[in-house]
Amino acid sequence: MSTCRFPYGRQQFAINLLLLLILLAVLPLVLLSIGDLDAVIVVGFSLMILVLVAIFGISPMLTAHEIDGERLVLRQGLQFKAVVPLENIRDVRRVDTGPRRTGTWSRSFGSTLYITTRRHDLIQIHLKKRQRFSWAMWKEADVVVFDALDNPQLMKSMEECGVTLASPALLS
Repeated sequence: MSTCRFPYGRQQFAINLLLLLILLAVLPLVLLSIGDLDAVIVVGFSLMILVLVAIFGISPMLTAHEIDGERLVLRQGLQFKAVVPLENIRDVRRVDTGPRRTGTWSRSFGSTLYITTRRHDLIQIHLKKRQRFSWAMWKEADVVVFDALDNPQLMKSMEECGVTLASPALLS
């Protein structure tokens, strides 16, 4: 099976990009108006913001989740990547509603990792055994919740790879 890409929502990253670009335009002007700052400091701050624009604004627009027949790769730009072997997935299901918060996060004492860009129509995978996710501060989880723009196609691809669908009624 070839690699299938599944984009996720970009709205929250577009907002991040816009805010960082505004900061990139305004901060140098504010720093220069202070008067005592050296131009090197202003350029340094501008370069730092430019790096943030690339990592948190642009890179999430260029990545997508992937299934390659042996593993599920969940990405959100350069800041997050999780590789889940398909053989470690016990089952997968769609869930109508998720947590109020979006982004990549987990509860301190829970075993669920969230990689979401919206609060509804999510995919939840249950793992056969807990897995550590290095890009999530080594969080150990046995449930992963994420989303894609085309959840039905992602579910179909996972089923074709041998992953058990837990709730067939929700696949429509």
